[in-house]
Amino acid sequence: MILIWTTILLLTMSSFCNGHGYLKEPPSRSSMWRYGFNTPTNYNDNQLFCGGFDVSKCGICGDRWDGSRDNEAGGIYATGIISRHYTEGQTMHVEVKLTKQHGGYFEFRICPNNNPSRRATQACLNRYLLRQPDGSTRYYPKGGSQTYSVQLMLPPGLTCTQCVIQWIWNTASNWGCEGGQCGRGFGHQEQFRGCADVLITSSGSHSNNNPAYPSNNRIRLYRMLTDQFHTS
Repeated sequence: MILIWTTILLLTMSSFCNGHGYLKEPPSRSSMWRYGFNTPTNYNDNQLFCGGFDVSKCGICGDRWDGSRDNEAGGIYATGIISRHYTEGQTMHVEVKLTKQHGGYFEFRICPNNNPSRRATQACLNRYLLRQPDGSTRYYPKGGSQTYSVQLMLPPGLTCTQCVIQWIWNTASNWGCEGGQCGRGFGHQEQFRGCADVLITSSGSHSNNNPAYPSNNRIRLYRMLTDQFHTS
């Protein structure tokens, strides 16, 4: 009995030692409920790590590839609701909340999917690797557990009724080798991912960056407070 409880305790503690994070702005499919959208609640929205370090293939939004992929089209969290509106070519403001820092870097991609009932593909996302104003594609979070802000440039001429924004956090938690170099952060690493649905209009169109929130302010306040106190 003591052995069983010791095992349970160790497993529980390991879950708190893992790095965690989620795409906060634009709100990801699993996190929209925190910001007033009438979408399913996912208290584990900061744990979309593909199933863990040993997984060789990941769903585009952080689900296990061989699982139900609840954050992709057809899944419970992929409601098709647009969380933000943008204009083609604009510089968009992105935020990622880390509740446990494990180094590494962020990358962001976008896919003009234009069909909420159809799963976006990694091949489509890879066509549009988003860049920061200085031209870099990787953002390295240097602080601790906090919200990180990134400016990204949307591709000129790209418009869509439904684009999928993908955030990938390639952590640096494990020892590995890559390109003749070895150390922590090299080689295969655990990844966190998140997806958000956005609309991009032409530069001549009016863009409302904040789709309708619920009229009940108490619900909105509750969502904001849960984000403030969510730490694991």
